[in-house]
Amino acid sequence: MQAKAGDTALSAFVRKAALGEVAAQRAKPLRRPKADQRDLAAILARLSLHPLVQSFKDADRDVADATTTDKLDTCAALLEDVRAMLMQALGKAP
Repeated sequence: MQAKAGDTALSAFVRKAALGEVAAQRAKPLRRPKADQRDLAAILARLSLHPLVQSFKDADRDVADATTTDKLDTCAALLEDVRAMLMQALGKAP
């Protein structure tokens, strides 16, 4: 049997012989995130709930001064950069 299997793992050879092409169509195992990815995901989720972020959002709604608007836009851009870096670290599209 090992001679017939050749370079193929014996278990894969037996599975294919017994199940045919159905064996080749098995679903890929789900990718489980590593511990550090789970930590980064938690940080990202908590980032949107942080009081600082909420303060920026509230101030943005209440602002009338152009200078304050520019400062808030800068802060928003910085927060978006942080979010993008975290998403990249998670291997996700921002």
